[in-house]
Amino acid sequence: MTDVEKKVLRILWNLYKTAWVRPDVKRISWLSGGTVEQLRKIVLCLVKDGYVEVRRDELRVIQGLEQRVPQ
Repeated sequence: MTDVEKKVLRILWNLYKTAWVRPDVKRISWLSGGTVEQLRKIVLCLVKDGYVEVRRDELRVIQGLEQRVPQ
């Protein structure tokens, strides 16, 4: 996981925890220092890695960085 992905996951976890929400994409991209398009790619990576779920334009953080056991 890249540093930017870790940063976005931490932002998502702190803002939304485990509730299904429609995230404020502009705010998250501003907080992470990236563009909206970069944020979309990062969220897709986080979905693939099992950190977040997305359905019908809503997002839910499944687990934060601290919850994943190092391999």
